[in-house]
Amino acid sequence: MLRKTLKNLFAAVLLAAFCLSLASCAPGAAQAPELTVSDASQEEPPAPKDPANYDRDVQGLCSYLEDCGVAVGDRVQMSFDVIGAKNGYKYNYRYNGSTVQLEVYEFDTANLPEAGVKTLETLRVSGKFDVVGTLVDGTLSSDERFLLVYTDAKNDEVNAAHRDHVTACFDRFAEYGTAR
Repeated sequence: MLRKTLKNLFAAVLLAAFCLSLASCAPGAAQAPELTVSDASQEEPPAPKDPANYDRDVQGLCSYLEDCGVAVGDRVQMSFDVIGAKNGYKYNYRYNGSTVQLEVYEFDTANLPEAGVKTLETLRVSGKFDVVGTLVDGTLSSDERFLLVYTDAKNDEVNAAHRDHVTACFDRFAEYGTAR
């Protein structure tokens, strides 16, 4: 009887240790990487990166945005096929006390599935597209190959300037391929 009780106690302790180790490995919202706000009056803005040095796909776009300092943390692959895209990634990070979600997608405009046709049509008309019944704001490149989705609940002057900077980097990358 004592042996069975000790066995059960030992099993319970092992189970508790296992659960604690799993909980410590799971990332929480508070662990999102922080993109720091710099004081523009004290620092020289970084020189723009040359888009010619990056692959002309969504992976290259991600690398470009990371090197421009506007996307930090892990790239998480999205369910891009829902909107008819060829590929897509998301970043979650903290900026100026707010959580930012930055998503980028690539479309194969030569071989666009029905969902992609619908997504691009609604973006052209309204600047929004439907994701499972929810309209989402997006910025489409002029050649309609790339899509930027930027979400930030805080819309103060600092965060709006960051959104504009992210959009300018996106536009610079997207326009490089069409200007050649």
